[in-house]
Amino acid sequence: MRDSHPARRDQELTRALAAAFVVLGAAACGARTPAVPPGASTAAPVTLEEARARPPRAGLFTGCYDTSFGAMLLLENTDGTVMGSYVHGDGELAGRVEGQAIVFRWHEKDSGAMGAGYFLPRPDGAGVVGRWGYGDSIDAGGVWTGERFSSDVEHCK
Repeated sequence: MRDSHPARRDQELTRALAAAFVVLGAAACGARTPAVPPGASTAAPVTLEEARARPPRAGLFTGCYDTSFGAMLLLENTDGTVMGSYVHGDGELAGRVEGQAIVFRWHEKDSGAMGAGYFLPRPDGAGVVGRWGYGDSIDAGGVWTGERFSSDVEHCK
């Protein structure tokens, strides 16, 4: 990580953390206490359109999650991009923060499957709820939910 460009440093850090996350056996997360970010509110958006219209909150999604597709790491970069990895299919995702939503593209290296999706913060602030789809569909595949077990990505083990 010798590059001094902030966006490249963020991307390199995300890749390094994602690789460590998978290597350290994040699939065996077990029962954990949810990590609720500071300032979490029970007034979370209920639709993608509502979430996009709200002002963004830095760090709203960064963290380690137990999800319906296995363990997942999400990292928000300073430029509003989001990168992540998840266990199912050796998956990766990349997208942007749009208000209080993440809109992303996903790709599973094991099968070559790819598509799009989005996450919204859960009303209790302890996780995410969203949808995914194949190809250009953002929601036709189904629901994708996750419980955050740490907001500190250095402790995603």
